[in-house]
Amino acid sequence: MKALYNKKASIIIFCFLLLLIFILSVDKLNRRLIGSNTSGMPAETCLNKDYYICLDFEESIPENFSHQFDVGKNIKIVKNEEAYQSKGALYFSSKGTQAYHQSYITKENIPGSHWGRIFYKIETPTPIADNHTVLHGTLVALRGANYEVRVVDTVQNNISKQHQYLYNVQIDNDAEGGVASDYNWHFSNEWVCVEWYIDHKSQSYEFFRNGSRIDQISHKVKFPSENSIPSIFTWIKFGLQTYQSNEGMSGWMDNIAVDSKRIGCGV
Repeated sequence: MKALYNKKASIIIFCFLLLLIFILSVDKLNRRLIGSNTSGMPAETCLNKDYYICLDFEESIPENFSHQFDVGKNIKIVKNEEAYQSKGALYFSSKGTQAYHQSYITKENIPGSHWGRIFYKIETPTPIADNHTVLHGTLVALRGANYEVRVVDTVQNNISKQHQYLYNVQIDNDAEGGVASDYNWHFSNEWVCVEWYIDHKSQSYEFFRNGSRIDQISHKVKFPSENSIPSIFTWIKFGLQTYQSNEGMSGWMDNIAVDSKRIGCGV
């Protein structure tokens, strides 16, 4: 009888240990999926994603990253600092006194019709521009024939510290134009998802912030001409460029994706 009791007790203990191992394994998997994504949504990775561009700065960072992208100054992949999810992100900084400071990674040959998505976080407090009323910072830009198309572009008012978004085009050594929104947002210590859609066929552009379309800058493109969106852009760059000297603007970028279809801010 005592032997039977001991056998039953051993079976119960064994089953309990198996259950405990299972619970710990599930918890570890959930932590790996969710990572540092404060939204609680499962983390999106670039594994098995056949996008034009996909960078999550995790295990799927290509070994030949520096061959696929031209890596500029003051920009690097960081681990265990800040990330929208998990542990990796792209850190950029315009720290320096000179104007027109660039901190980008660049990739060549991007279709003139595509969807793009980034998550970004700007380090706060943000600086103010020296001897200027605004601080202009570009996060994503494309290269046309003789002009730059800034598809994720911001201007911060030095007094209110509010910022706007723009569709901004700079012709080489010539005019600058486009459309701008109101100053409705503040840079904060939160991750922001922005998306853009640019289309060669319809010569149009759309912009979204955290899933909401910003109608003020979503438009039929007419500058520098009504047919200025090419079938192929020479390059696309991600990071930051500021245009006025300042004490230093910096931040992080994560989950960069470009494709022919909308990717969205979720999984």
